Amino acid sequence: MRFIIRERQRQDEHTESILKGLRSRRGADRATALAQLDELPPERAVELLLIGLERDRLARRNWPLWMLACLLIFGLSMYALGDRSLRPPMMNFIQFAAQLLAIALVASNRLRAGSYRALAAYQDARAVDALVTAMTTGPAETRRPAQDALTRLLPRLRPADSPHVSRASRHRLNDMLVNNVRADFVLAILAAWEQVGDFEAIPYVERLANGEGAAGGVTNVREAARAALPTIREAAKRTAISGVLLRPADSGDDGAALLRPAATDVHDDEHVLLRPNAD
Repeated sequence: MRFIIRERQRQDEHTESILKGLRSRRGADRATALAQLDELPPERAVELLLIGLERDRLARRNWPLWMLACLLIFGLSMYALGDRSLRPPMMNFIQFAAQLLAIALVASNRLRAGSYRALAAYQDARAVDALVTAMTTGPAETRRPAQDALTRLLPRLRPADSPHVSRASRHRLNDMLVNNVRADFVLAILAAWEQVGDFEAIPYVERLANGEGAAGGVTNVREAARAALPTIREAAKRTAISGVLLRPADSGDDGAALLRPAATDVHDDEHVLLRPNAD
């Protein structure tokens, strides 16, 4: 047990070391972190990068609250004290908080950029959501590599990978299906939807098949959309069924309705269970 605990602590320290290196402003530290990442098994490396991105997302979500709290402290202090001589130190406090926020934002952007670039090198279905985010809302320098990575990764998806493509990513990919001009990327999305598509994708594919959209005028894209429609409809049925079978625990269903005990009034009289024919 102690060995397991020590090994777990060592892995956590290694994870923190790599994530700290990716956030560092020193290029040497970032290069070291990427080298350490390359030494890990691909599955572990992808898991580590996704953990770092999720932590960063949660932290960024709280930043506006911190800034609002600082402003409230400043405003309430000015109102309660009514002493103008205290305004300079309070203003210094607000400026200091803003500087800390700016430093954290820069470090966050470095972490995101490094993580997205590293994820682009792995052909792992778990990275789809992160790469879609990198392509749409990530730092500018990560958007083209993310698109190239998705162009390679999406055609490799299989029906079992459906849970790795979130609803938000599906919405974004559907939007890009009709608004992106890169034919190879649009074809990659079509190939993915043939495996993990849902019913929401069908109207976008139909638009493409009718020649609409940014790439709808390209002959092979239009023909590919028409050919893919029947397969995507079947994939949508599979996705819908898997969504019903894999309901989240908080779906609102009563557990008693899913696992009911046997009725207590079942008759076990052998004459009732095995009754001879009236004939």
